Amino acid sequence: MDLAIARTEHDDTVVLACTGRLDAETGDELARAVADELRRGLHAIRLDLADVSFLSSAGIRGLFETQRAAKQAGGTCFISAASPVVRKVLDMTRLTPILMDSAASPVAVPARPVRPPTEDVTCGPVRLRELSPAAAAPLAAQIGGTPGDPLAGRGLPAAVTRLPPHVFAVGLGAIADAPPASRRAGELLAACGTLFHRPAQPHAAVDYVVPTGALVAEANLLTALVWEGVPSGHAGFEPMGDEPAVRLDDLVAALFEQS
Repeated sequence: MDLAIARTEHDDTVVLACTGRLDAETGDELARAVADELRRGLHAIRLDLADVSFLSSAGIRGLFETQRAAKQAGGTCFISAASPVVRKVLDMTRLTPILMDSAASPVAVPARPVRPPTEDVTCGPVRLRELSPAAAAPLAAQIGGTPGDPLAGRGLPAAVTRLPPHVFAVGLGAIADAPPASRRAGELLAACGTLFHRPAQPHAAVDYVVPTGALVAEANLLTALVWEGVPSGHAGFEPMGDEPAVRLDDLVAALFEQS
């Protein structure tokens, strides 16, 4: 019997309810499902195994791997409910206190409806086209500062923003610890742990930080849109009128307006 996985969401926690066997063949399916949630930025994951009829040693290894993947992403992945078969295996292997969430209990949470497709949106010289709707709830994002800060000559805040692989940012700022941030502020993009920065000076070269080992990119953000997780769905864009192409700054402005 294959493994069926039903997804429900409640506040900041996602519950993956599994039905069937959890073994060497189906363990990869569960690992992929957990990886999808981590890419969405949902880092509190609970596994409902109340309807799992078999748990092999390979299945246990898969549970360890999903827990480790969540921990590396700064989240948690525990079993919130277990069938008698699963609970017996966990108790016999003394893994219950490691893999089970003792504070959690099975909860019935309503599934969040899929967002229906939207119509094309025109933003100045850009038309945004949604090719496929997002499969999950929109990711939460925050906008810090105002675009007028650089023009008003305001300095960068003293606080440093860490940008690990699951955090994305686009806006104005500078790489932390670079020579005077007030003079180095420019266009900034952080994606998948890598930070790109182009100072405002004419013909300035793009600088970047690539994560290596324990190194995590850090930046002083003057004004930026910041979110966690990789958005789902696919969207396209095209120029309006007779323009041959879309300027990158026009595209970013359109995305900011829709955000």
